[in-house]
Amino acid sequence: MMNPKNGYFDDTYTDDSMTNDFTLFVRVKLNHDKLSKTDKFIISRSGAHSGISALTDLYEFTSYIQYSYWFWDNNTATPKLDVKQVHHKIEDKDFDSYMDLALIHSKEQRIIFCYYNGKVVGEISYKEDELPALYDNAPYWFGCGSMLLDGEKQIGEYEYDLAFSVRTVLDIDEIKDITENYKTKYCETIFEDNLIFKKDWELTKEFTFFCDFENMSRYKIWNYAFNGNFPQLYVDNVIHY
Repeated sequence: MMNPKNGYFDDTYTDDSMTNDFTLFVRVKLNHDKLSKTDKFIISRSGAHSGISALTDLYEFTSYIQYSYWFWDNNTATPKLDVKQVHHKIEDKDFDSYMDLALIHSKEQRIIFCYYNGKVVGEISYKEDELPALYDNAPYWFGCGSMLLDGEKQIGEYEYDLAFSVRTVLDIDEIKDITENYKTKYCETIFEDNLIFKKDWELTKEFTFFCDFENMSRYKIWNYAFNGNFPQLYVDNVIHY
């Protein structure tokens, strides 16, 4: 999980990292035998869980990536919270190799684009009277829906290579450039072998987190954005917010 603090040490943002434009990206490896009919989150924001998960059909023959986002419908007497989803079939050849998955939200277009290995595989659109759910103070979770709620926690078994959340709309070429060149083009050494994003890079302060899972302690994962947000291992009764 990751602490819900969303900005820099000297943060000037007052809104959540997914309130406006955002790109949520994860590179992950799935094992077909570990999936089930219950969707298991690869990455999520908890509450009314939004994010990216994986599941099978009822007969466990076909597997899917599921992209989910919740919205308030204000076109009713009482505002109603409901989910919109996109499902994309996972081809057998994609198992046991890393997949690039992303949710990219354009607030101006009122569309969340769903990406699978560099291609748009669906869109989650919403009307003017629909409001995306707000996730102020809601943690990001890797590998589950939430560990803080009773009942089904939607825990998955996945192998992560890279994940990030940034407050802007990135196109596929920009994502490719960043994921391939972040160490050589956009980083500087802070101490020993630890790298952080360059302070003069225009996107540095827009990142909530950027993690490649290479540098970690027993409890925390290194965040190249170096903004105080460090994903941490969930331990009952030990997590601090």
